[in-house]
Amino acid sequence: MAATRDRERIRDEVVRLVHCSATVQQLAQEVTRLLRRVVPFDGMCLLTMDPATLLPTGDVVENGLSPSATVRLTEIELREPDVNKFTHLARGHRPAAGLAEATAGELDRSTRHRELRRPSGFDDELRVVLTGATGTWGALTLLREARRPCFTPADMQLMAALAAPLADGIRRAGLLGDAAGDDAGT
Repeated sequence: MAATRDRERIRDEVVRLVHCSATVQQLAQEVTRLLRRVVPFDGMCLLTMDPATLLPTGDVVENGLSPSATVRLTEIELREPDVNKFTHLARGHRPAAGLAEATAGELDRSTRHRELRRPSGFDDELRVVLTGATGTWGALTLLREARRPCFTPADMQLMAALAAPLADGIRRAGLLGDAAGDDAGT
């Protein structure tokens, strides 16, 4: 019961947060701080995306893959078959999915995991497309280091519930950032 209340409280805090974050970087930092209370993770990557093409436009990474590995990660995401790809999640019925769940515990069935995540010391990942009424504005990946428990169905359910508010937050932060940039240039 307490865990359910904590998750509801975090959702309410995230909804408030998306209305006051001025930049995507600030939003990512604050969301990371809040989420760690109820969904432990060791690394994260928040991508911003163009809602028309679902192509990445920027990222905020904390304890994630190296920049050189990110190039290969993007190649896999855009050109090769893999599980839980952002485009598949965006077009599917669930915006959040765990790698262990999708591979029935055989994480190496994922090219992304086999080539990049495992060699970097990570095991399970939880991916969420940040989709709301105005489109898909980003994606969030939470990572767990090797020998840590896999993400739970409750973790995935919470992250799915946060997808729309976080999409709105990224859209708002992007617009506010653009407006601030325009003001600075005049």
